[in-house]
Parts: sequence; structure tokens; C-alpha cells
Amino acid sequence: MILENKPLSIKIKGSNNLYLSVTLTDILKCIENGITMKWSILYLYATGYLDNNQTMVSFEKNINEAISITKYSWEEINILSLKFEQLYGITLIGAQKEKDMRRYSKDDDMFKYCDYSIMLIDSSYWIIDTFDSRNLRNIIEILPGVELLYPDPTG
Repeated sequence: MILENKPLSIKIKGSNNLYLSVTLTDILKCIENGITMKWSILYLYATGYLDNNQTMVSFEKNINEAISITKYSWEEINILSLKFEQLYGITLIGAQKEKDMRRYSKDDDMFKYCDYSIMLIDSSYWIIDTFDSRNLRNIIEILPGVELLYPDPTG
């Protein structure tokens, strides 16, 4: 039984024990309604190459130290996902409601109000929280190494 106002939650470890085989791009491809939302990166630790002579270090600093957030379209977030050479950590949120696009002092509030929260933890695994069971089913069916965290499948 799913509790009211508590999103479904999964963990993705991928198919390889040596490195995480699932990328942000892989996850985004499973979200069919991403175009209907605004997206924002709340935390980033990565290497890669950006356009306009901006370094990844300065991009990270702008994201991680900013009080307000930068909103991205679905197209922009997909293009940006291809710019990461190595992704060590990220917190990405997606929400249809403008008021939900903000920084949160508690992760539980972020999970409660955002349509999606996608987090990469220490290059090791992904945690995705969403109320969108259809797209979560896509992720479970398409990507390897997915474990349901909530609701607890053991009962």
C-alpha cells in the first residue's frame, strides 16, 4: 500500500560491479513526460566539457553555491547530460508546478513536492523518487540493476 504524499522510490546499481553502467542520459530516456516539466540541478560534482568557454568547475560552483536555482527545459537538461564526461554526484529535480522549483532544506520535502528527484550517490548508485508510476515502470523494465525501495516489496 502506498502512503499518501509519499513517492515511489527506486535504487539503480546497473549491471556492472566495477562501475555504474547506467548514465543520467539512460534515465532521462525513460521519462516520457519530461517535456511537461521544468528541471533544475541542485547539486553537481562532475567532469566534462561545456560550451561558451565555461569550465565544469565554474559551472559546479555556480550550481552548488547559488541561493536561487537555474531552471532548464527538457531539451536543455538532455543536452547537458551529454556534456558530463564523468558524473560523481548530482541532484536533479523536475516539477510541473513553478512553486516547487526551489532549494529544499530537507530531502523529504523535495521528494514530497517535486514530480521527480534524481540523485547520483558517490558515483555508485542512483536514487529516483517520483509519483509517476508509469515512467518508473519504464525505468524498471529498461534499465539494469533496479531495486524498489518504496513501497517495500517485502511487505
